Amino acid sequence: ISRQAATSDHLPPGFFVQSPIQFSNRRLQPLDRPETMRPTQALMVGKYRHLKLTTKDVGRGFYKGNRTGSMGRHTKYGGYVIEWNKVRTYVVPKDLPQFELKPFVSKQIKQKPGDYKGLSKGASDPYFYVEQWKRFNGID
Repeated sequence: ISRQAATSDHLPPGFFVQSPIQFSNRRLQPLDRPETMRPTQALMVGKYRHLKLTTKDVGRGFYKGNRTGSMGRHTKYGGYVIEWNKVRTYVVPKDLPQFELKPFVSKQIKQKPGDYKGLSKGASDPYFYVEQWKRFNGID
């Protein structure tokens, strides 16, 4: 039998080619699997199917990540090697004071000054924090 005759176009229905020269008279059996792939039944119950997957919900190979990418690689001894070609660097213009950046916020918006008169650290003063807590939560 020539190689051309071994193609599936010339085979009777239900026969398949084991090699270009050899035929088998075994009929193909349909695979026993559902038509659509679905998660396990436990993951489809109730509100659980709406939750995002975590590493505790799935198998060992699952790594969710946070879409930032790696900055290096792990060594076989448990260390981590930074690959400097993967590290993000931002180039600052040489003439920064004269460089015209497009602002994300309009220049017409005025900054509102806080009312922190008499406080040495401004909004991060501990006295201010305690007074705010008392005002909103009541005296303890």
